[in-house]
Amino acid sequence: MNSPDAPVGIIDPYDVGYLAARLLSQDDPSTHNRAKYVLNGPEDITGEGIVELIEGYIGTKVEHVVFKDTSFIEQMAEEATDSKHLILSIKEAPVTAWEGKCTSSTTSKEIFDIAAPKSTPSEVLKMLLAGMDWGKR
Repeated sequence: MNSPDAPVGIIDPYDVGYLAARLLSQDDPSTHNRAKYVLNGPEDITGEGIVELIEGYIGTKVEHVVFKDTSFIEQMAEEATDSKHLILSIKEAPVTAWEGKCTSSTTSKEIFDIAAPKSTPSEVLKMLLAGMDWGKR
């Protein structure tokens, strides 16, 4: 669903979980009660940047890429019974990223004091392709 040229601070789910664990294990988490934080990855990457990373690993040029593709959401909605309208609303979710408003620079400053995101897109891809045991991180 990425745009070819809008930078996005995509985040590793492990970094999200680590932040949640740090928040939940604080002696007094009340300072975060009802707080709203923006959490993005430590490094921006575009859709074209993702394609370049993959090309580097597979050693060949990817010939056909469809950016901003949300067609799978419509397929999911067709299979839904009661929640079709909710599933279709997901099509609007990536628009903010396409507008370049989800960069690493938008991460809330409080996050860096709690558990700054560390995993870059290239590091995560390398771990995924190596078959890393995620439980040993």
